[in-house]
Amino acid sequence: MSGLCDLVEIVENNMECVVLKVKENAGMALVCLGCFDGDETMMRLTKGEINAFTVFRKGREPLSWESGAEAGMLEQMRGKLISCCIADGFGIYTGGDFMLRRAALDIKSRDSLHGRQESYCLSWFDDGGLVCVERNERCVFLEGLAEAEAYVGKIIYTEHESGIFHSETGCCCKCISGRRR
Repeated sequence: MSGLCDLVEIVENNMECVVLKVKENAGMALVCLGCFDGDETMMRLTKGEINAFTVFRKGREPLSWESGAEAGMLEQMRGKLISCCIADGFGIYTGGDFMLRRAALDIKSRDSLHGRQESYCLSWFDDGGLVCVERNERCVFLEGLAEAEAYVGKIIYTEHESGIFHSETGCCCKCISGRRR
């Protein structure tokens, strides 16, 4: 099964938004992701403190919503797939930090990421349960340190790993950096 990043291409990446175009004949694969109808043609995510999503559909009105608790279940699922595709798959920062947004303007495809330097911070509590993997204000939660390290290892070639240290809150932390695969 394909992920959303395999089904779309970047049409625009500017300071205000990212626009994705759905590839030809990707309708059934979109349906198989679980929250799309298969007639989507483009998707847009605005950048900033609050992200707004728009899904453009063939022959129907576009769907628009803001991220957050007010969005319905399908909108939340669509939003998560779109934002994960843009942030994780394409490496584009969409938050409020002007300089981080500016640093990612040159990303036009997955190939744009190859060799790009990235850093990840892993944090967890001593019980060894959920591990937060953070990069550019975006967090992904995974079960256990081994799974979190494997997740980062699929994204970058590890060049440096810090030892485990403790934050002011008593949280265990580890930093991993390297170049994008």
